[in-house]
Amino acid sequence: MTRFCSSYGKIKKVVFRSRGVCDIHYNVAEWPVIVDILNSLNGQVVDEHQLIAQPASVIPVEILKHLWSQPDGRRHLSTLIQKLCQNIEKAL
Repeated sequence: MTRFCSSYGKIKKVVFRSRGVCDIHYNVAEWPVIVDILNSLNGQVVDEHQLIAQPASVIPVEILKHLWSQPDGRRHLSTLIQKLCQNIEKAL
C-alpha cells in the first residue's frame, strides 16, 4: 500500500488502524495537489481491495501553519472555524 500511494506524492508516515484500514499522511509539500491525489486514489484497486481516500477529519498542525501563512488559506480556515462554531451552537 505504501509503495502504491507513494507514487502519487511524498509520504510522511503511514498509520495502520486495523486490517484493511490505514491512514496515509502525505508531506506538507503535497498540500497544493492533495485533492488531485485523493481523486486519483479513490476507486483504485490494490490487492483486490478498492481504495476509499478521504481527507483527514483533523487538520495536522503543519498544514494549519501552512494555510495560515497564506491569505487564501487564512480565509479558508476562518470559514471552517465559523462553520464549526455554528454547528456547535445548533447542537446546544
